[in-house]
Amino acid sequence: MKRNRDSRAGQSLIESMIVVTITCLIFFGLFQISQLYAARAVLTYTATAAARSRMVGFNDFMVHKVTRAASIPNAGPIETPTVQRGGALAATVSTETPGRLWDYAFRGGQPSSPQYLVEQSRIPLYLGATRWGDLPAILDYENWDDIHYAEGGGSADLILARARQDYELVWPFVRAFYAGDRVRLDSAGDRDYLVREKHYPLYLEETP
Repeated sequence: MKRNRDSRAGQSLIESMIVVTITCLIFFGLFQISQLYAARAVLTYTATAAARSRMVGFNDFMVHKVTRAASIPNAGPIETPTVQRGGALAATVSTETPGRLWDYAFRGGQPSSPQYLVEQSRIPLYLGATRWGDLPAILDYENWDDIHYAEGGGSADLILARARQDYELVWPFVRAFYAGDRVRLDSAGDRDYLVREKHYPLYLEETP
């Protein structure tokens, strides 16, 4: 009888481990999928911002800067300038309970991480730069080169724009669901382009 009890206990342990493993894989997969949806939403915003910049008459240099700034949530770790990790935000997250963090967020609390403070000051400088060579020294991110903006087709009244990215998969055990380390994301989904009407002449007309 003791041997049977030990056998059943061992079987239950193995079954529990299998269930926990499968459950963890499912959760990791769901987290990665949710992150991909969020990343595609950022790309859609990026294409929209770039198309809006074009339709108000910005040149290629300005459109490039606006596209880069709009895609920062997908751009990965900051490379330039060097940012010291941690700070008040990290201390708050590591010490407060989830309930207090939610209360802080719903009260409109502003993040105060070193990277946020750097971005807050550097993004206006980046958008105001006048030469291509100045941009990497002002602000740069690890995955910015993986994000691309393109225009195509169109007419005198339409701007056809799209943003895409070779998005890096970072969640553990992602190979259980997908063979590669990156997946191609497109801002437009099933549509080829985001369409915006050109109305920059309205900004150039003189009022009587």
